[in-house]
Order: sequence, then structure tokens, then C-alpha cells
Amino acid sequence: MRGVLRSLLVSLWFMVLTFPILVIRISPLDGSIIWRLQNAVYLGIGIFLLSFIWRALLVVRGISTPQEADMAGLFEMLQKPGAKDKAVGLAALVAGLTPFCLVVYDTLTDPAPLPLIPLGLSAIWALFGLYIAIPSLQGRREAVFAQISTTVDRFSEVGPPRTLLLLALFALLLPLPWLTDIYRINVLGTAFIWIMLGLGLNIVVGQTGLLVLGYVAFYAVGAYTYALLNMHLGNAWFGFWMILPLGGLFAAIAGILLCLPALRLRGDYLAIVTLGFGEIVRLTLENGRLSLAPVAWFISLFTDATLPAWLTTPLNLGGPAGIGGIPYPGFFGMNLGMDDSIRLVYYIALGLAVLTVIAVSRLRDSRIGRSWVALREDEIACEAMGINQLYTKLSAFALGACWAGFGGVLFAAKTTFINPASFTFMESVLILSVVVLVGMGSILGVALGACVLILLPEYLRSFNEYRMLIFGACMVLMMVFRPQGLITPKAKKRIIAGVNDGDGRNEPPAIRAANKTRESGS
Repeated sequence: MRGVLRSLLVSLWFMVLTFPILVIRISPLDGSIIWRLQNAVYLGIGIFLLSFIWRALLVVRGISTPQEADMAGLFEMLQKPGAKDKAVGLAALVAGLTPFCLVVYDTLTDPAPLPLIPLGLSAIWALFGLYIAIPSLQGRREAVFAQISTTVDRFSEVGPPRTLLLLALFALLLPLPWLTDIYRINVLGTAFIWIMLGLGLNIVVGQTGLLVLGYVAFYAVGAYTYALLNMHLGNAWFGFWMILPLGGLFAAIAGILLCLPALRLRGDYLAIVTLGFGEIVRLTLENGRLSLAPVAWFISLFTDATLPAWLTTPLNLGGPAGIGGIPYPGFFGMNLGMDDSIRLVYYIALGLAVLTVIAVSRLRDSRIGRSWVALREDEIACEAMGINQLYTKLSAFALGACWAGFGGVLFAAKTTFINPASFTFMESVLILSVVVLVGMGSILGVALGACVLILLPEYLRSFNEYRMLIFGACMVLMMVFRPQGLITPKAKKRIIAGVNDGDGRNEPPAIRAANKTRESGS
């Protein structure tokens, strides 16, 4: 009874706290007040139930005792034979069917065409929940979780099962532009761009361990490279395919210029410097003017030729109004309509996302990738082992910024309009959330995090007022109960012949003699 009263007080507190936002609404037409009391009731019921879940998770994590959480009776019931199996089964049933019911409700209330993607994903999730719930309710919880763990390990290792799974996923994504509407294809293209951004930042944050809060600045460099070259020189000279590598190159140069003065900084100090860099870039774009006089002076040292006017006069960046009229990517000179251009952007984003995954995975297993991990674990030990910290940090910043530049060029081509409001600090926070939320350092975790943060808010537009509330609650839960992320990368075990493979034939004589002495003494 005391636990129920505690949850009731928490729900009432949240209802009072959010009353002005969720209940009161002023009509913009006549200024009348619209009372939406049902929103407060829905919130109260949700917080009441979540309060029990929160306190139960605190007990499971060992943060509090059942007596402190006022849940001693519940945990005494779970000690009975079969009680845990039934509890897990009911939780899996609710967690599996709830998203599917929400998507079905959204589909029935929205007159738009049938959303195949969210329906399919939620149906797969519901089947997965039933797959766990039914055996758990029958008392076979440990067997089904052991089977799931074996399957995950099987598909996580490099081999035919993993290759077939990735090929099946790629084959599923290829025909999607012709099976669903343009809006959802546009959203999926955005998700692929964010996968690129997340994997690029994952190099700096996840693998190298350098906290960067101004990553959106490199994203802006790529986007404005395409917009400015197109505005000043025209699409005939610099098309999308020529500017795409230039955007990555300019963003990489910006990453190197940022890294050089911040080489000896780490932790919060590095985060503050990168945050300042991001704000400098945004305010420069807001100002709308950028003088290239230093560049013109440097070029004049080597030539007496007359420099072009755009190099000697302040460069127009568009200011707060932004730059519009950015062309879609071309395809062998074909005259494409808007729908076909959006489909082309989807395929380009999909291809770049796949190439990014391949490149980042190869970099992770390379010599420079192992240097990044060593730098993340211990900078002093890394330097003592002979790893060049200057080269390692510069390469991490340059490569991470390079993919942000690619994503920025594609973003400008996709939206055909950009302005400084698209590159604020909140965008950097969201990109960092993509890396941290599901699994920092994990390629699969970053890809899933991008899909969760981009696709779910778009497909739950009917719950627009609650999206950020749900997002904030999920972030708090992750920080408390799973700070390492849902998916953590597994450390690779490298076996050296004769040293750690259990075969002592190739061991050095000193080690072999020591092992024999130890065995004879035992």
C-alpha cells in the first residue's frame, strides 16, 4: 500500500509539473483556451506504472533494497518457483505488443497510405516478444534466452550466417523506393545520412575516446561546400559528384585545423574547445560574410596573375535566410522529376552508408584502428609503446570529419535548401546520442541508434507532444541502468602461435623452463 501511495504522489507531481504544457492550449485564431484534461490523465497513468518499473529496476541493479523501494512484497513473490518466468513472459508480451498497437492506432487515425515500414518493423518486434513470452510463461525462460544468446553470437561473428543476413537486409532495402511513398523514402534517406554521421563521430568518440561536442560544424562545412560552389560557380562546373569528395576533403582539413591547437587537451576541456569551434562556425554562417583575404594574400605570394573576384571580395554565405535552389544529384544527364530525384538520393545515401560501414570496420581492424583503441584506454601507456599520438589524433579527427563532410553534401542535395538553423548545438547532441545511446564503439549499435532516433519520432507523429518526453525518459533510463549502451563491442582475442594457444612447443626456452618447474612443483 505504501508503494502504491508513493507512485500516486509521483504521478500527481508530474501532472502538476506538465499541466501548463500538456493541458492548456491557446488557439492562434481567436485566442480562446482549449483544455485538454485527457492528456494529464494519460500522463498520470503512464507515470504511475513507470514508477513501479523504475523502483524495481533500482532494486535489480542493487542501487536500493526492496524495503527502500517499498517493493518487498513483490520481490518475495518473485522468489516462488516459476514466478520469475511468468514475470518475464508478461513483460515481454507487453513490450512486444505495445509498439505494434501504437503503430496500428497511428495507421487507423492517419488517412495517409498504409505505412509498410513501421508496420513491418513493429510486427517483427511483436513476434520477437511473443517468441520470448510464450516459452517464459510455460516455464522455459532460461532455455529460450540461451537459444537467443547462441543465435546472436553466431550472427555477430564473421562468417556465412552474418553475410547472408546482411545481404538479405540489403536486398530488402533496394526495392523500398518503389513500394512505399516518397515521404517515408525521404525519412529513410535521412536515417542513412545519420548513420554516416554517427559512424564518423564514433571514430573520434567511441574508438579514440575524444569527446567532441562541435561535430555538426564538419557537417555544415560539407553542406555549405556544395551550396556555395553551386551558387558562385554554377552546377555546370561543379556538380554533385565532383563536390562530394571536395566536401569530405574540406571537412577533413577543418578537422585537422581543430585538432592541432587541441592536441594536449582531453576530457571536458577538449569538449569545450570543440563546442566553441561549432559555435564559431554557426555564428560565421549567421553573419553571412566570410573574407578570403588571407587566402588571396597567400596565393599572391606565388603568382602575379589577377585573382578571381570571388576570392578578393567577402564571400556571401547566405546569412540567416540560408541558400536555396540547390540542385538534386544528377545521373548521367537524365532529366529526373522530383520523385525520381528523391529515389536517387535514397540510393546514394544507402550506398554511402554501406561504404561507410565497410570502411569503418576495416579501419577498426587495421593498425591505425588499434592505435585509436590504445589511445582511448591509456594515453601514457600508448605513448610508452611507441604510438605517435599526433598522427593518431589527427587521423581520427580527419577521418571522422571526412564522413561528416560527405553527409553534409548529401544533406544539401537532399533538402535543396540549407541555413544555419540546421547546424545548431542540438544537432551535435543528437549525433552524440546516436553514438552513445545503443552502443559506443559498436558499428551495429551506431546504426541502430541512428534508426531509433530518426525513424521512431517520424513514425510517431501522432504523439508529437510526447516525443521529446519519451526520448528524455529513455536517455535517463540508459544513463542509470545501461551506461555502456545496449550493444557493447566485444574485445577480439588474438591467438599467437605457441604463446597463448595452449601449445608450448614454440615458446621461448625461459618460458618453457618456468612452466616445467611449475608443473614439477605442483
